[in-house]
Amino acid sequence: PFEPVADILRGALAAPGLAGASPGWLVEVARLVPELRQRFTSLPEPVRPADSNEGWRLFEGIAQLLLALAGERPVAIAIDDLQWCDEDTGNLLRFLVRRLVMLAATLLASSFVIFSALFIAPGNPIATLSGGRSLPPASVAILERRYHLNDAFFVRYWHWLNGVVHGDLGVSITLREDVATLISYGIGT
Repeated sequence: PFEPVADILRGALAAPGLAGASPGWLVEVARLVPELRQRFTSLPEPVRPADSNEGWRLFEGIAQLLLALAGERPVAIAIDDLQWCDEDTGNLLRFLVRRLVMLAATLLASSFVIFSALFIAPGNPIATLSGGRSLPPASVAILERRYHLNDAFFVRYWHWLNGVVHGDLGVSITLREDVATLISYGIGT
């Protein structure tokens, strides 16, 4: 069981990102990929779970290793011929997909809460955008159109969310620079 996943993890044994994984999870995955013990020699011997309900620890360990690898660079997994997967591998893949769906739902809910908090926060967005300077009415109208300030809350949120999905994170008010660029600089360091 788990042979396609074990092959994927074996292919990533040399990746520096694995060192970011917790040793406790490395021990769990070492039950599936014993070669991990050659790279991380201080790992204790893996213990077979006494209870079949402890199988989730292997699934979580694999998820944690993938997260550690993703911390180094983007990770994409392609598994061909899923119809040939054994039941255990299918359960693992369902677990990983469920984790991704939960992540997406959490990000969506968090973005909605933060966007709502900013929407109801006191103050005038135009004053923030202008740095407190008074602007001519034509400039105010341009800013209101650009940032959809006259639109209803859900319309504004939709415009923002649509931009995020398409990679447009907006422009930093304080730095006057594209937010996606600022994030990429931060990730690169």
